[in-house]
Amino acid sequence: MTSPHIEMATENARRMLASERADFRSAETVLYVMGQMTAPEAAQEVERVVTPHEKLHGAFRRVKDELHALHALQDAEKLLDVLQNAEHQVRAKAATIPAFLELRGCEPVPRELTCTDAAQRALLGCERWDFDVFALDRATNGHALVALGGRLLGEKCSSLNISSDVLHAFLSSLEGVYRKDVAYHTATHAADVVHSAAFLFRNGMFLPSVDESQVALLELAVLIAAAAHDAAHPGVNADFLMRTSDPLAVLYNDKSILENMHAAICFRLLSGVESTLLAALEPAQRSQLRTWVIAMILATEVHSTRRGCAALPRRP
Repeated sequence: MTSPHIEMATENARRMLASERADFRSAETVLYVMGQMTAPEAAQEVERVVTPHEKLHGAFRRVKDELHALHALQDAEKLLDVLQNAEHQVRAKAATIPAFLELRGCEPVPRELTCTDAAQRALLGCERWDFDVFALDRATNGHALVALGGRLLGEKCSSLNISSDVLHAFLSSLEGVYRKDVAYHTATHAADVVHSAAFLFRNGMFLPSVDESQVALLELAVLIAAAAHDAAHPGVNADFLMRTSDPLAVLYNDKSILENMHAAICFRLLSGVESTLLAALEPAQRSQLRTWVIAMILATEVHSTRRGCAALPRRP
């Protein structure tokens, strides 16, 4: 049953279309009335009340064409509402992710760059303390972290059922977030720290109180923390960030600002679509590795380092 509102709109439209007054027969007036009706009802009413004579003189065509334009405009407005709503949802989601975590995926470093004869020669002796990481960086065209990390972490990943391709993807993404416009906190520096951490660990200079079954997992955590400990470092210290009210300082309440950022980026990459390195681990192993990596990265904060050095036994 037709509602009274529709019946009234239909009657108004019929009278206007049948009127001899030009202002009543204008397309704008008719379209205003038609706008109160549904599209099928309006089209049907126009077909019914317009005479064949008017159809021949083009009045019907003009009204029908403008009615079609009205419907197209209404559809466009609906589409715009949908697009604006989608944009709002995207912005709302993006607002929940700090800007420094909006990391673009890096393509894996071509293995040809890390597997050349020159690169393999430069990797010789990576188990020694006097290993030259700069020579490796030159031999790999700036990819020392990927090459050395792949060599030193490769054995541990194999024992934990982590594929070399996944490790390579993670190291490539991690190397990619290190900035090239800073003087010291670079991917080459990270490779140097990875080498030092591996040497100290493998020569018994770490004294971990863990079960034998967890030693491989602990070494993996040590090397991941070493590789990521300065990820995306901006080249300024925490004091500068606090004094300038940098968003990072606000986010982390002036507490271990850079170190919290490095750890967050590390696990953002570890859990990203490009690298599912942690997927091969058991839930308990993932939890333990996360605890270790965060603790080690936070311990690189300068005040923590000073406290740790002060706690070391002094020679008599």
